[in-house]
Amino acid sequence: MKLTPQKVLIGTALFILLLKSVSWCAESIEDLVLKGSYREAIQNYGADKTLNPTENYLLGLCYRETGETRKAENIWQALLSGPEKERSLLALAHLKSKDGALTESEKIFRQFSREFPNSQYQPAALFGLAEVLSRKNKTPEKLAILNRLRRRYPFSSEAEKATQLLNRELGTYTIQIGFFVDLNRAESVTEDLSSKGYEAYVSRILNGSVSYRVRVGNFKDKRKAESAGQILKKDTELNYFITK
Repeated sequence: MKLTPQKVLIGTALFILLLKSVSWCAESIEDLVLKGSYREAIQNYGADKTLNPTENYLLGLCYRETGETRKAENIWQALLSGPEKERSLLALAHLKSKDGALTESEKIFRQFSREFPNSQYQPAALFGLAEVLSRKNKTPEKLAILNRLRRRYPFSSEAEKATQLLNRELGTYTIQIGFFVDLNRAESVTEDLSSKGYEAYVSRILNGSVSYRVRVGNFKDKRKAESAGQILKKDTELNYFITK
């Protein structure tokens, strides 16, 4: 059968429509990542050169989750000059940590903290840095970072993990200043204590209603905590009690 130009055009148009219909039916890479279908996402989008930066970042996650870390690293490196730099930089820091490249990981975590001080991912970056410092036996700085994390981001999941690590390494006893129903008041007391050199932090209590407690430090035993509490009271005129 002889193909006329009109038939070729019609055939081409139908083929394009078919491709579009397949694209419309395919799940988005976002949906596949949420489902944990990483290999399917790679199969559907790994060769797609039209992905936007966010989609490329997600593709990098898929490669990481399937063990193809080199491909993940290449994708995230390419995104460092665009709008996904924030998440890609943090992802690279975690990737280097997992691969055992601790010096490079530490460098990237510090870069992230400098360049994105107000990022919602700061708690994750600080905890990741603390983990790297722990593996490099930089204990004093690790503890300082864990305390900073607990103080600055008290309601993050990373703050909970930081508290667990501090309890394990420094002790479970602590000085409690009191309960507050007003978060601003609790934060004000915490900031005042921190300015005087105390490792103060806020913890939240959810028991029907929300209240907050201000605590200071970690101690191995009750006697040491009591001694520190007496010094604190003399210095600040704040009442306290020792708890775990």
